[in-house]
Amino acid sequence: MFALAVTVVFFRPLLVGVLKALVLVVRPRLTHEQRVARAQQLNARMVHEVSSLDPVTSAELRAIAARG
Repeated sequence: MFALAVTVVFFRPLLVGVLKALVLVVRPRLTHEQRVARAQQLNARMVHEVSSLDPVTSAELRAIAARG
């Protein structure tokens, strides 16, 4: 049992790398264009949700967003 624990600790970086590689095989990363498109969709959804609020809250949120 001790030898197994030592082996896992010793080869942990290798095991983590193999697991990350397997995850990328199953679920590849999105391209830069896909990530940008997803961010724009989220922003559009948030703008739509904010615009459905009352005008005072909408104006306040736009002012906060304009600051930074």
